[in-house]
Amino acid sequence: MKISREDLAKYAERFLGVLNAEGISSWEGLSRVLERSFPVCDGESVWIGLRPSNGLTYAHTLSYVAEGVGIPIEIRLNRDLGYTKVIIKMQEELAKYAVCAMDHLRNMVQERFLEEAGVERARRELEDLAGLRARA
Repeated sequence: MKISREDLAKYAERFLGVLNAEGISSWEGLSRVLERSFPVCDGESVWIGLRPSNGLTYAHTLSYVAEGVGIPIEIRLNRDLGYTKVIIKMQEELAKYAVCAMDHLRNMVQERFLEEAGVERARRELEDLAGLRARA
């Protein structure tokens, strides 16, 4: 499925809904739910885990998974190296994001590197993405 600006905003809103429902607003809250998946709606879920990252470190990885789409939003928080990386997929280029690939449906895979690692910063980025619907 081609991912529109409105689709991405909807996924971001639902992503935030899971973080709110699970009380994930800090590193402690995030660590409490590692290696778990949270259903969102039919065919959609949020997965939270710990994955190898740069320089023999690990990144907390939060993935919004949608059937037929894959992962339209992924957030990688590397506390050791002090960064947050946000990866999105959609049809159009988004300001502040760099296109790094194209998926099989011709959605642009885009990333944004933030020199701040934290759950609060990741939540602000999701809030910005959720606001795309209002700016469409």
